[in-house]
Amino acid sequence: MSHPYENAAIRIVDWLHHAERDLIGSPVSTFNGDAGVVRELKLDEHHGLCFTLDEKPGHVFREGLPPARWYPVSTIKFKGPKP
Repeated sequence: MSHPYENAAIRIVDWLHHAERDLIGSPVSTFNGDAGVVRELKLDEHHGLCFTLDEKPGHVFREGLPPARWYPVSTIKFKGPKP
């Protein structure tokens, strides 16, 4: 018999993967007016699910450097279709 926390952890990871498939590569705009393509997702202990934007066309993230800013998913105002 599995522990209740084990089932909860499996569900959280399943939903994280679902969000990755749905959001990464999608254009979004936030309530504060920032816009761009979703680059990465992570789970944060304070905000829950967070994302970062590839804000400038052609902008390349360098390996080992953190992205400029993480936004809580709750700040997404509009999500467009993936290109």
